[in-house]
Amino acid sequence: MQITKIFMAGMPGSGKTAYIGSTWNLIAESNIPTKLYKKVGSMPENYRKLEEISQQLLLYNDLKRTKEDEQIELRMTLCDKQGNEIDLNIPDSAGEIFRDLVDDRRIKKETAVRLRESDGILFFIYYKNMSREVRIPVPVCEDKEDKKKKEDKISGVQNCSGNSKGITMNKNREANQSEVVELLQALLELRSDNPELVNIRFVLSAWDMVEKDYGKNICPEEFMKKKFPLLYQFVITNTDRIKAEFWGISALGGDLNDQEDVKRLQEEEFNAIKVLPPGGVQSNDLTDLLYGIGEGK
Repeated sequence: MQITKIFMAGMPGSGKTAYIGSTWNLIAESNIPTKLYKKVGSMPENYRKLEEISQQLLLYNDLKRTKEDEQIELRMTLCDKQGNEIDLNIPDSAGEIFRDLVDDRRIKKETAVRLRESDGILFFIYYKNMSREVRIPVPVCEDKEDKKKKEDKISGVQNCSGNSKGITMNKNREANQSEVVELLQALLELRSDNPELVNIRFVLSAWDMVEKDYGKNICPEEFMKKKFPLLYQFVITNTDRIKAEFWGISALGGDLNDQEDVKRLQEEEFNAIKVLPPGGVQSNDLTDLLYGIGEGK
């Protein structure tokens, strides 16, 4: 039996929990053809919590953000069409834990172990939950201090009394692109003892909304390059460390806060799911994202 371990990463609100719940519903409740199937007689770990999430999604209720001290680990045995068994261990660590990794450079030991033992990383990104980069304005000295400023400049001292206005740093704010790059760097550093390339599938969440805003012809890598140029540049300049793939995923198929979308989802059900792999052949199979990530290990 091939054992595949997948580590889920992403800042708060990036779509990890929605993906887990929708994948379980797809496997357990739908007639949609999937590449991976639930093994008969096996139940995932933390089943009650997973079932709670799944029921919220089946009722088209928006999910509450996972708490920092609450980690939902989905572990279940799946089978492919050839009958091979695949043990999927997907820790859905709360996004706040990854914010701590960026802000304070701290991470729980068990989370670091799961990362190092994983065969691949699903790196979730939600474009509407990432703030725009803002440059901090350079402090400006008052006119009455110009003379003193010039004197200080001559002596090699900068002593301005200006303020940066409108810059508020708190843990509840949205992540920016620079912090997402820092998170990716930190994950790579934690795996630096392993000389092999890190398999990373960048999951662009809410792909249905991306298509509404950017058109149905855009592909995930093109969207990543256009929307997140700093992150994309980091990825393509580290091909000696990263084996990257770009996926567009709509685990829910629509916006649960939009009544028109909810009506459509009630009609389409699992057919509303969108999975767009690098090859560009769209399907409704959320397990496709998990398939083959550990091949060649």
